[in-house]
Amino acid sequence: MDRMCFCTEPIGDIRCRALEKVLAAMTRPCTYVTYCCHQTVTYTERRRHEEACRYAPYHCPFEGCTYYGLLLYNHIQDLHASGSDDDEAAVVVRCNRRSAVTLEKTMPFRVLLHRDGASMFLLLNGGDVLAGRSLSLVCMGPRPTGTPR
Repeated sequence: MDRMCFCTEPIGDIRCRALEKVLAAMTRPCTYVTYCCHQTVTYTERRRHEEACRYAPYHCPFEGCTYYGLLLYNHIQDLHASGSDDDEAAVVVRCNRRSAVTLEKTMPFRVLLHRDGASMFLLLNGGDVLAGRSLSLVCMGPRPTGTPR
């Protein structure tokens, strides 16, 4: 009975330049072609393009909501800002350029909808850190209207 043995020692970073060149030459349409992105990208640039693609749909940040699309501002305004659940509606704040916003310790985030009808931000509660509280502000839209990269 023959026994197979395998070496488990790492062999380091070995690159195959020929395969890298083949992959760099391959192109494909953007993953978001169904959302009107008609850009063709190389295999090696695909991830960078799709992370910044202005046609990439949004996931709704609310727990249990399955919305996935380009009109997140409208979705949140219509379903969550005036929603039937008082706790959920309290998470959405309509704001102007200067607005006071309160974020409680137990709240994971707050959605800020600007009155311009397009600008939307997530105020994320990162929790306690050594120096105090950790907060992040993330712009969720609108995406730039220039030519996608």
